[in-house]
Amino acid sequence: MTGWIRLHRGWRDCEVFGDEPMTEREAWVWLIEKAAWKPCVRRNAKGERVQIERGQFHTSLRNLGEAWSWGKNKV
Repeated sequence: MTGWIRLHRGWRDCEVFGDEPMTEREAWVWLIEKAAWKPCVRRNAKGERVQIERGQFHTSLRNLGEAWSWGKNKV
């Protein structure tokens, strides 16, 4: 299969999904959704500037676990 799809960022914020944990496939799409679409600068937990290139993002295992409603070991 080739090509691309157009998917709105925040698609999972719909009330239909509720607070249920994400599946592994949903987590993969979440990663793609959160990736930078252009180079930018973000701040880490210590307040330091981090250069983010297109397709990257900056996070931690703890933040992923919270976002996906998963435990640290599953992340």
